[in-house]
Amino acid sequence: MEKYNGYTNWQTYLTDLYSEQSGLYNSVRQFLREEPPTEEAEIYSIMNMIRGYWIEMNDETDTEVHLFNDFINYCLAEVNWRELAEKLKEGV
Repeated sequence: MEKYNGYTNWQTYLTDLYSEQSGLYNSVRQFLREEPPTEEAEIYSIMNMIRGYWIEMNDETDTEVHLFNDFINYCLAEVNWRELAEKLKEGV
């Protein structure tokens, strides 16, 4: 599979871009500094925080157009959450 701008795919790249712009990464970094999880659980904790944020944002979107929800869910399913968590962990 061909990479997109150094990421696994376009969906991962775009999620990383918007996660940085939204301030999500700053919140996750602050949380990890204040309450660091065990080393073994750290990657999974970061993955769940990032993924959870975007899933919640999607759930809060009140749209009657199911096609848009399907597109968003498809894109979120394609994101390489581990790749984003490992990138973020390096910056903590």
